[in-house]
Amino acid sequence: MTTNPFKFNKEDPMGVQYATLFYFLLLITIVLAWASQPKVEKALGAEARRLKWLYLAVWYVCVAGDWLQGPYVYALYDAYGFSRHEISQLFVAGFGSSMFFGTFVGSFADKIGRKRGCQLYCVLYIASCCTKHFANYWVLMVGRVTGGIATSLLFSGFESWLVSEACEKRRLDKDALGHIFALMWFGNSLVAIIAGILGDVTVGFGGLTKLGETAFHVGGFCSPFDLAILLLVVGLLLISFLWEENYGTSEASQPGSEQEGLAKQVMDGAQAIASSKKLMIIMGMVACFEGSMYTFVFNWTPALSNKLSTPAFGMVFASFMMAYMCGSSTFDILRGRGASAIQLAQLAFFLGAAAFLVAGIAFMVSLSVTTMGLIYSGFILFEFCCGLYFPSVSTIKGQAVPESIRSTVYNIYRVPMNAIVLGVLLGNITMTSVFVTCFVLLTWAGLSIRGLKEEGEKDLGAFDVLTAGPILGGAKGDVESYGAATATAQ
Repeated sequence: MTTNPFKFNKEDPMGVQYATLFYFLLLITIVLAWASQPKVEKALGAEARRLKWLYLAVWYVCVAGDWLQGPYVYALYDAYGFSRHEISQLFVAGFGSSMFFGTFVGSFADKIGRKRGCQLYCVLYIASCCTKHFANYWVLMVGRVTGGIATSLLFSGFESWLVSEACEKRRLDKDALGHIFALMWFGNSLVAIIAGILGDVTVGFGGLTKLGETAFHVGGFCSPFDLAILLLVVGLLLISFLWEENYGTSEASQPGSEQEGLAKQVMDGAQAIASSKKLMIIMGMVACFEGSMYTFVFNWTPALSNKLSTPAFGMVFASFMMAYMCGSSTFDILRGRGASAIQLAQLAFFLGAAAFLVAGIAFMVSLSVTTMGLIYSGFILFEFCCGLYFPSVSTIKGQAVPESIRSTVYNIYRVPMNAIVLGVLLGNITMTSVFVTCFVLLTWAGLSIRGLKEEGEKDLGAFDVLTAGPILGGAKGDVESYGAATATAQ
């Protein structure tokens, strides 16, 4: 693997293809990003501008701490000498903790306050990164658990804080909030691309080194985690000194609401899902697509690392993120031309299914530059689908899920998704079988969304949270990205 983050290894048979796709994606990303850059129809007021930078400064720092880690988790475990089966067990621990604690952590954040929830995210993620220095199975297992909890906090705390701060406290109009959300996810993609490049820079500073006779290691694949710790500490300080506490809806701060236990909130969320056909369909869609995505997170590193080729993981990751950004930019462009969120989500499902079908077939034939090129192209296409999927499903969820139980419902949605991932990883199936499974899941999701089409998109809600922002304090949704998956991968 090359130590120069802007060059691929010329001795690698796949080096030319990796480089060609990287620079091609860079060009396409710039063009699409310029065409779909966030705009606001009217000038933001002073209050909106203050909130925009107060939130975005913290968000970019905290999410960068997540993005830095994703490309190197599997590679670090592999460098420590763990088998694929042991690595899958470590991944399962993270998904399992996210599935178990994630059911309650959204309600917990609603009760203790969103600021405290975001602070806890930083603390738990810092602890998770610290464990990466130890080539010890059980120490790494602890890090997996704390990382899984942090994942759920990441996607239930930050956006909920913003929505409540904007709608409940500052009474901003929906255009201002929609613009902040657009900048949030537009910048999120840029942060991811930069993080992939910086990750390879830090890895290139020195090889993985064991200190004495201990299990403690420094350098190499540990370095991106150290940079993530630094950013998370900065994020924690910014949250602590700049943000004020909020509890979402005004009812959350009333004395009577404190008597409502977390279990009751979870039960209310589960009952809301069970009594709504729309929410059930959405839960199935989320489980299938994001279950496939998390499965992809575990498998892309070993899929691209073999006797033929070992890529620069950070630059491959940056390529994935550019493909993702192309997908989200395409969403903005097509949405502006009248395409519905349901139509775009269905397109993401079927294109994603095709991507995994290509990868699965390629794995069935002999290893060569051609087949590896097909596999990598399939991965790039799936990342494009991720960029198309998340704003689509966030629009749908933002319109369908009640604000009073939003965090709870979003975290309940993660339970079947995590169950799918656990089943795939614990099954210890072949790489080809993994991608065939993802193909089946995405095909099913593409067919099931027809149930939402039958009811009509207008019945999901009154407006589009991506272009207008929520009414009644609704959040844009837990727009997870590849970063969500990599967060759990810690």
